[in-house]
Amino acid sequence: MILLKDVIDAGNWFHCEYKRGNQSYQFRLRILSFQKLDLTQVDEPEKISLEKETTIWLMEAEMINLTKEPISSGVIGYMDLKNQKGMKYHMSFDSHLLAFSEFGKMKRLNRFNTQLLIPKIKAVGAIILRLPVNDDNAEYSISIRNGSICEV
Repeated sequence: MILLKDVIDAGNWFHCEYKRGNQSYQFRLRILSFQKLDLTQVDEPEKISLEKETTIWLMEAEMINLTKEPISSGVIGYMDLKNQKGMKYHMSFDSHLLAFSEFGKMKRLNRFNTQLLIPKIKAVGAIILRLPVNDDNAEYSISIRNGSICEV
């Protein structure tokens, strides 16, 4: 189990590999931060779709594609967060945050959703995660669906 807090504190890179169909993809990942979204920082926050009993968290990260061909930056969507009770959470989307808000542009929320990762070039951006309202003190671990993650 790789605790998210430890990953951020150490600042280390992780080697990730996952399989989709017959293809195997590899990338390096470094998590820079994980913070609850402060809605007062977002322009027109009323346009964000908020499900009941959820809060939005932002995870800032750096990625490097190790595959020989460009790959979709959406590969970060294969990363799961799991709390200490075993509940899993995946990357989420919000059209206002990703495509229309100045806040989203500043935080580069669109970087890991629509752009390609060119081999050997570092990409920096953030992803959205929707987590339960009362889970602020949860400890999360990270894993890769259909794959593996290990410290470099």
